[in-house]
Amino acid sequence: DNPRQDLAVTGDITVTANFAPDAFIVTASAAEGGTIDPSGDVEVLAGENQLFNFIPDAGYKVQQVIVDGEDRGERDNYTFYSMSGDHTIHVVFMPELPPIIDSLTADRTSGNASLEVNFQAIAHDPDGGEIKRYIWTITGRRSDQTVTYEGAMNYVFVLPGEYDVTLVVIDDEGSESEPASLHIWVSERSPIGLPLPTITDFAKTESKFIALNVATRAFNIYGEEASVKLEALAADGLVLDTTHVPVPAYGSRELDVSVFAGVDYDTVRATPDRYMLLQSTTESHDAYMTAMLDLNLSSQLTIPHIAESTTYWDSFAFVSNYIPDIMEATFADETFPIETELAKYYDLEDYLPYAPETEISWGRLEAFAGNPFNPTKTLTGYEMFIKSRSDGAAVELLSKSSKTLYIPHVPDNTELFWTGFTFVNDGEAAADFTITWYTDDGDRVGYSNLVIPADSKMKGIMSDMFAEYAGTAQWGVVQADAPIFGIELYGTHDAGICGLAMPRSAHAYGVLPHVHTDGDNWTGLVLTNVNAGRVYVTLELVSKDGTIKSTATEEILRYSRFKAVLADYFADVQLAEGDYVRYSSTGPIVALEVGGDMDRTIMNALTGSR
Repeated sequence: DNPRQDLAVTGDITVTANFAPDAFIVTASAAEGGTIDPSGDVEVLAGENQLFNFIPDAGYKVQQVIVDGEDRGERDNYTFYSMSGDHTIHVVFMPELPPIIDSLTADRTSGNASLEVNFQAIAHDPDGGEIKRYIWTITGRRSDQTVTYEGAMNYVFVLPGEYDVTLVVIDDEGSESEPASLHIWVSERSPIGLPLPTITDFAKTESKFIALNVATRAFNIYGEEASVKLEALAADGLVLDTTHVPVPAYGSRELDVSVFAGVDYDTVRATPDRYMLLQSTTESHDAYMTAMLDLNLSSQLTIPHIAESTTYWDSFAFVSNYIPDIMEATFADETFPIETELAKYYDLEDYLPYAPETEISWGRLEAFAGNPFNPTKTLTGYEMFIKSRSDGAAVELLSKSSKTLYIPHVPDNTELFWTGFTFVNDGEAAADFTITWYTDDGDRVGYSNLVIPADSKMKGIMSDMFAEYAGTAQWGVVQADAPIFGIELYGTHDAGICGLAMPRSAHAYGVLPHVHTDGDNWTGLVLTNVNAGRVYVTLELVSKDGTIKSTATEEILRYSRFKAVLADYFADVQLAEGDYVRYSSTGPIVALEVGGDMDRTIMNALTGSR
């Protein structure tokens, strides 16, 4: 007893007082659907802390935590600090509801190959969370998968056949919806004749850059032999001579225009009998550039960058015009008619004012039909940035902007390499965008937030624009609140330079078409896993005759990258002219190939995932 009182004491008494710290009770309980740990009446010494963890059963999640009668919201645990009294804690669970796809629509479900389809989806999370990813799976003659961060996907079906497009969405808790599907039917279309870039076309320009060779290679992605008809055309379109180039199943062939050496032609037109990949190479004494010629033609092409320093740089755009009719150009906020030919190199600095500002150093080309029977989707091409007495970079002209862009490779060796970016907003309002930066190992190193004014361009090098991540970030994801364009340039301080259009989407299937084969040059590939889980990628080295020379499989962890030099990776075989790499993955990836010489004076780059 305290106090203790002894009355009428008649002898010795020994009294010992034993002391202990004050203790308080936390009454912990959980509703149906999970447990709390620890539970029951939990004794906690005065001044101590006590942690309680909430463990939902399968299919449940925490709905609310009530502490001393007050709602503390959704959380995984709760801690009482410096106990000084009794408390109660009660956790309530609720069924974890998966997200729901409310609708899935397409602007068309049938048509001729190559068929471009715009898909739109509306989804919501009944738990009140956010939809984080949209996973689109294409099954049919050519299976594929891609991921988007909004409920929209633009997809081109290049092969005829029937396809099912299945969508699932993932919420912020990682729960997956029930699938929704659409059926797409793609028929064969009449072949399209594409004017090719040639030395003859380049000779028409009065340029300081002298091209020694311009070549185009066709890649057959069908499992059956294909053919390309080559026609030498006069300036008025008259066919002067014709030859046919057979392309083996899954093989490749150079479209050699030297067969017309004795013909005084103006343009060479290539007409594949089915969809193919076309890759163009331009060489000079100092430069080596590669770019793709897209057979999915467009009525409008954006030229995302024109070098402002015209003293040291030349900027050209090669435009292939399937049916030359009426064209307009927009540069520096001025729109005007522009000369039209089947194939033409445009000297871009001719269309800018003297000493232009960065914001206006870009442009747009648009094709119109002079009569209602002519199509307007007739354009494809690429641009080139060529430094005086040095290397150059070629980048595809852009037909579509996007709210999502991938930066597939940022060299982290800043002593040897520099990296630059160009972003264009051709919209009528400013565009806010965020870049999430990652390392090769999938670690997120940070974010960058930028704003591009309306109808404007932003450019800079990594060490200036994103100095805090230069040397640590190795790839990134751009997410904008409005569609934008983006390209990346990088090179060596020894003069090599290459460029690429930032991919708008990731895919589970693709081709990397260009492989250096001699010992003085190298080709490397980079595969980036943009998924929250691991993927397995099968890589095949394919010869120009379509045979598979070597195969390997790689496991790539979440948000991580795989890198290799082809000559080392496929060391069991000899690389040969016309070889290319084909890849397929268990989930969407972003692929890139980069090449150059051992002296670091030339470089080239091409993205896969086409």
